[in-house]
Amino acid sequence: MSLMRARGDRQLYTRTGRQIFWLMHNMLQIQHTITNTPCPPEFDRWFNIIEQTLQPVEVLFLQVGRYISAGCSLLSRVMPITRSGDAERACAEYEQLLAECDQVELVMAEWMQAAPEYRIDPAPVYDHFWNSWRGARIKIHHMMILLTKVVEHAPDCPFDPEALQSRRDLCLQIIAATSRDVVDSIPKSLGGKAPDTDPQSPTAYFDAVRLIWPLSHVYIMPTAPSHLRAAAREALLRIGREKGILTALTPRAGGYHFPPETLKGIPIDELDESDGYLPRILPKAEAKRSVV
Repeated sequence: MSLMRARGDRQLYTRTGRQIFWLMHNMLQIQHTITNTPCPPEFDRWFNIIEQTLQPVEVLFLQVGRYISAGCSLLSRVMPITRSGDAERACAEYEQLLAECDQVELVMAEWMQAAPEYRIDPAPVYDHFWNSWRGARIKIHHMMILLTKVVEHAPDCPFDPEALQSRRDLCLQIIAATSRDVVDSIPKSLGGKAPDTDPQSPTAYFDAVRLIWPLSHVYIMPTAPSHLRAAAREALLRIGREKGILTALTPRAGGYHFPPETLKGIPIDELDESDGYLPRILPKAEAKRSVV
């Protein structure tokens, strides 16, 4: 972030500067999504500058950037509530957090309906930005599910249990559909169905790197359908084994620990983490790590 601040607003007024900005900005947003922290305030100002001279190829980047920025703000407030199981705070902030979640979804949905020509593009960089949005979206709705459970278990809960269940059902549907889109983007060389580049080319390597984050979100979220989690896990293993990208082997389900009531009554898909999964990969990975 210090480098982007040093480059200042002037980075946005040249073609090369904008290209560098989008790559650096996307990496930072992914990191803020992982750490559940708000994006820097400079992002909003930079988005406004870009919007004034927006190029057609940048429309998706801008929409995804704004969605993830809003999502990171939401996650930064939802995560402490759910991890602590603070029912009083959950009830006090639930309506506001729900409204913000609905608003960020509405803005993205309205853009997708109004500008269908920008929704799909075969270039890998567009696939990457779509998957960045999908990864953030999966996490946001997973956390909203947990928030509803904290609210529901509050003494004298002021919210209708059926409304809370309806919200969970909607979130589960969104997680399932979005996870399906991520899995559908797995190329054939990694066990998927998407069109493939030459598996031995540098492009294929970087495409695999870009898949690690969205696939990790599908895999580690227990509210995603088990067959999609299994497909994401297998692709991550192949990225680690065949591409030698060891970061693909690090995601593990259950990294965060939440109060038991947050998952009570929610259909959770469990994956087998037995010897059939890890040992065929980790010895080679550990050997490579020791060399480094």
